[in-house]
Amino acid sequence: MANFYSDELISEVIAANDIVDIASGYMKLQRSGNGYKGLCPFHSEKTPSFHISADKQLYHCFGCGVGGSSLQFIMNIENLDFVEALKFLADRAKISLPEENSDENNNEFYEKRQAIYKVNAAAAKYFNKTLFSDQGKIAQRYVSSRQLDSKTAVSFGLGYANPDIADCTEYLKAEGFSEEIILAAGLAKRSTKTNGLYDFFRDRLMFPIIDVRGNVIAFGGRILGDGVPKYLNSADTIVFNKSKTLYALNFAKHSCHDRIILCEGYMDVIALHKSGFTNAVATLGTALTEQHTKIISRYTKEVVLCYDSDGAGQKATAAAIELLKAAGVKTKVLTLPGAKDPDEYIKKMGASAFESLIFASENATLYKISKLKQQYNIDNIEEKIELTNKMAEIFAGIENTIEREFLMKEVAVQLDISFESIDAQVKLLMKNNAAKQAEKEFHDQSKKDKQRFTSENTEFMSECKLISLMFAHSAVYNDLNDKISDNFFKVKGCSELLKQLRSAKQKRVNIDIATAMSSVPPEYSDKLSYAILKEQPYTNPIKAATEIYNSILKNRTSPEKDINSPEELSKIIDMIKKQKNK
Repeated sequence: MANFYSDELISEVIAANDIVDIASGYMKLQRSGNGYKGLCPFHSEKTPSFHISADKQLYHCFGCGVGGSSLQFIMNIENLDFVEALKFLADRAKISLPEENSDENNNEFYEKRQAIYKVNAAAAKYFNKTLFSDQGKIAQRYVSSRQLDSKTAVSFGLGYANPDIADCTEYLKAEGFSEEIILAAGLAKRSTKTNGLYDFFRDRLMFPIIDVRGNVIAFGGRILGDGVPKYLNSADTIVFNKSKTLYALNFAKHSCHDRIILCEGYMDVIALHKSGFTNAVATLGTALTEQHTKIISRYTKEVVLCYDSDGAGQKATAAAIELLKAAGVKTKVLTLPGAKDPDEYIKKMGASAFESLIFASENATLYKISKLKQQYNIDNIEEKIELTNKMAEIFAGIENTIEREFLMKEVAVQLDISFESIDAQVKLLMKNNAAKQAEKEFHDQSKKDKQRFTSENTEFMSECKLISLMFAHSAVYNDLNDKISDNFFKVKGCSELLKQLRSAKQKRVNIDIATAMSSVPPEYSDKLSYAILKEQPYTNPIKAATEIYNSILKNRTSPEKDINSPEELSKIIDMIKKQKNK
């Protein structure tokens, strides 16, 4: 934990942020007993395995094994470190945090992230300055040829990396940045011949990639002369993951409530923003991912796909439709007549014409059907039957009854086929699909039952239950405190919790287990949340705790094994990931 924030302040922030409220902002929750459950936002699943205990303020996914407090939830889902997540929750609860004292900061990972943010910001400033210098004339001519004015260039922080081998690196070193940080940010590489650094980006128009909090996290560069690749993006770093980043979302988040326009590249997005479509974003040299769709679903419920009209763009559109559907995002497809991409279309036809295309964009299912129809000759009876069967398969995958019926009627008219015949075929397919899915779930559950983590009486589970009881009941703590030494718990996560509990007791302050777990490393919080959420209420907590304590002592008469060894931890994590609470 970054120690410039007191335990009391951290406790205040966590107490002010209810885990149910936070999680419900990212996923749909439904009441389940004394808690809540839903589809895990951290992995794909069809049956809810993500559970929240409102009483304990903890969550755990019995499918993928993640778990912890509200702080760990935000760290995972927003890709933040401890301090950033704490600031996120503090802002949410309108709690002021004191400025960090860097002399007291011993969080190496946090310091490194902040240093990379700073070196990226310095590099962006350098690239931008170079663009508007004599060295940047070739880039200036390119920007002008794309009809981008200086206001747009400044707004998006466009820059230029000149052809010199290490100009940017030398500038950054002169600004006081170490070679280690320049390398960690992906701004340079080390030569195997000279052992010196050389710039990663050279002779390219530069696009700073900025996260939703305003940090420069990476760069994209377009080659201006001959060479490949045409576009070059920063490699993934501890602050940047291209599979989780959308270009210009830092701007679009303010205007994308109704819909997001999803494009392929930087220039498309910039051209759209310049023309007033400030809800446009793009992926970064990679296909749309499941992580992208989860981020999109936080900001809007409708996406208009506006990919290039070439073969690769159409293939990407088909894949994106399925991913967005799985994320519960309504999807439409915008077709660009007479143009390859949005940038070219707006230059030819203007912003008003593009806006008309947005409102006329096609329902994703109708788009799939129109593409499917192009593959068949409907004047041939056999091909028409095959086409109808393929369409029926598409309709069978639509869960919304009204949408399915409307689209089937539309297609029935187009193909001159009775609605009743299509409807009958679709219902048959849905029945067969449901039977197959039920059979698959039955076999999957049978397999999971065989792999179920049944070590309810192992030392791991026993220690987790015991520390949970000590937090929940002062009487249990008072009864066992003198018997339990600082080294009693073999599970490292439990020993960390004991330290925090004793510290709080000595200070005469209250601390709950969710607050204490917020500073426990993820590899332990995942397992602890599993054990604690599996725990059932006890009618006599002191008696239960005594029995658990005695069973731990009894089991230790046999040769000890290191519960925290990599091998044992791996086994425990594997078993927990296979466990699913029903």
